Amino acid sequence: MDQSEKRKVFIFIGSIALLSFAAIGFMGWHNQGPSSSGGAGAELKSENCQSEVRKIAKYPSKAVFTYQDPIVNSGAVTQHLRGTVDFMNGFGAMIPHRYDCQIMEYSGTLIGVPSVIEEG
Repeated sequence: MDQSEKRKVFIFIGSIALLSFAAIGFMGWHNQGPSSSGGAGAELKSENCQSEVRKIAKYPSKAVFTYQDPIVNSGAVTQHLRGTVDFMNGFGAMIPHRYDCQIMEYSGTLIGVPSVIEEG
């Protein structure tokens, strides 16, 4: 194999590798999609909601978030983020509560104050 044939093989293999990486990158972007997270990231929405829920607690540093419903892209302007949190009462007992935050889908900002209801 002479020098020019080696160069052609090298360019061919390099082109195939480059196209493969581009295709893999596009498929990863397409599967995630720019809007599949519903605008603002789910983590940002969760942090904003949990921060506001902590403000309601008597002892905010003792609030333990035990469950959160998955955030799905509903296509609506607002979303509800729901879950459970344990708040400590004055006697040190952890009391379970349900919370519900209404969030703007694309900015991740809260609308109003989250509702917090003590569970049974």
